[in-house]
Amino acid sequence: MEELQKADIFETEMDRQTRENMIRFARFMARMIEKYGKEVLEELAAEENSGSLQAGEGIAD
Repeated sequence: MEELQKADIFETEMDRQTRENMIRFARFMARMIEKYGKEVLEELAAEENSGSLQAGEGIAD
């Protein structure tokens, strides 16, 4: 029984930590989009207009 309680405590703690990490990551992504979003969209549009963006290619390529 004690092992089950320890497992429940671990899962609850893990869930809490996972949620906190997800929130921090979402905030980080929002900051990066605010900071670099316009620049990235302009690059994508330029690549699309020049025809250099082929199927299956992306920014990371």
